Amino acid sequence: MTASTDVFPSPRVAPNLRNAFGGVARLTVRRMLVLNQLWALLVVTAVTGLFAWAAHHKAGFEGWVVDFYLSFFLPLLAFSSASGAIRDDLRPASSDYLYLRPLPRWAYAGFKYVTHVCVTQLTCLAPFAAIVGVGLFYHRLPQAGHVPVLLLGQILVIVAASSFGFLCGMLTSRPVVLALIYGGVVEGGIGQIPTQLSRLSMLRQVKNFVEGLTGEAETLGSPLSAVLVILVFSAATLAMAAVLLHLREFSGSRGKES
Repeated sequence: MTASTDVFPSPRVAPNLRNAFGGVARLTVRRMLVLNQLWALLVVTAVTGLFAWAAHHKAGFEGWVVDFYLSFFLPLLAFSSASGAIRDDLRPASSDYLYLRPLPRWAYAGFKYVTHVCVTQLTCLAPFAAIVGVGLFYHRLPQAGHVPVLLLGQILVIVAASSFGFLCGMLTSRPVVLALIYGGVVEGGIGQIPTQLSRLSMLRQVKNFVEGLTGEAETLGSPLSAVLVILVFSAATLAMAAVLLHLREFSGSRGKES
């Protein structure tokens, strides 16, 4: 007596994560490098260069780079880009295609984050180059060796702001509201207290990292500890976003039509 093949289904084939990463990466890059995004990058670069030109007349140009560009302008850009990217994937038309693929959602969240951060790092080199160009041209950067330190600070800001953007994008359709609450309570409040509580502020950690390597001022903690805190924060917020994505139920466009 032979058993029917319909009674015993074939075992589930595990997805090839390497190929899946390539697919997610290509999809993410295509979305981020469309013509409209490139035009927006050109505008952002021009505005950043204009701000840098206006700031070069004042003393402490490097402090302006840290206090304005790294602590406000760049986090806002990275957060908006990341939260908008994950919100796009939650739309019914996207969920029909993405979340029915044989890929664990935690893997998709990780692949999406890595690719998004890498592309953001590359695109943000343009406004950073505009700032450095203005600073070197007008001799406002005291040492050219500070430029790599500022670039490392930019990398850390994008890593942390993007993971937080993913989390807020998963929590609500208005992630900017959560960002304002976090910025007011943690960055604007706790982060300004000259005690160990200020370690909860990621922007304060970036400032500690930059100033610790450039010797600008006394900081709370070493540059290495600042990097570790930022990486732990980024990993924790990304993990929470992945958990929320895993638990989320998607109706898709067909579910809305029924």
